Amino acid sequence: MSEKNIDRVTAVLPSFIESARQIFETMVFMPVSFGDATPKDKGYPTGSISGTIGMAGDDQRGTLSLIFPLPLAQAIFRAMMGMPENETVADAELNDVVGELSNMVAGGAKSRLQEIDVNFKIGLPTVVVGQNHYLDTPKEAQTVIVPVITDKGSFHMELSF
Repeated sequence: MSEKNIDRVTAVLPSFIESARQIFETMVFMPVSFGDATPKDKGYPTGSISGTIGMAGDDQRGTLSLIFPLPLAQAIFRAMMGMPENETVADAELNDVVGELSNMVAGGAKSRLQEIDVNFKIGLPTVVVGQNHYLDTPKEAQTVIVPVITDKGSFHMELSF
């Protein structure tokens, strides 16, 4: 792993954390806190539903993934939609919201990073569904995991650059 990749992920991580904080507080109506960023280990973390979005610029490529346990993803959906806690959530709608959350977090970080002359385009989100699925990391990239804690449970933000 090159020193440039280590510096890149360290430089951009605060923008992704602040973007996630703002999105969850204003769009999901759910305050969040963050654990320490750690390098990703093979096989960890796993989830039931994840939203991943690719990012590419002139001299960098990366991905952002939000990896949720299913009950928390459903609670987030209900909070965003103002639904009662016991109301059923349709799978297709849940998939859309998980993809859109990754899109909004990446978009917010992109806006913040333009201020320090880090420019990239974001792709379309991809949603993966499956009990205990694992997302592999892009080759040649450093990947960090940041636990995100809500009052309804925890999920992981995974950032690769």
